[in-house]
Amino acid sequence: MARTPRPGRAAVQCLPYAAPPIGALRRQPPRPVQAWKGAKDGTRTAPRCPQNASPADSNPASTAEDCLHLNATAPVPCPPGGGCR
Repeated sequence: MARTPRPGRAAVQCLPYAAPPIGALRRQPPRPVQAWKGAKDGTRTAPRCPQNASPADSNPASTAEDCLHLNATAPVPCPPGGGCR
């Protein structure tokens, strides 16, 4: 689920922090993520790591292995003259 940041905050989602642990990289220490060209979409939600469905929430089971991503938020300076809440 994409979340809208609070006022005065910027958010970026789905930042890869390691190469996907698939194939020969499975059960190995993390490897650096490969660089990408151009702008990366920071609004999409990353896939959930492999896990069973939970009756405690509405999240379905997931089998995605390319799930080494993080979301980041940061304060945004108030414009001159105020306007931040």
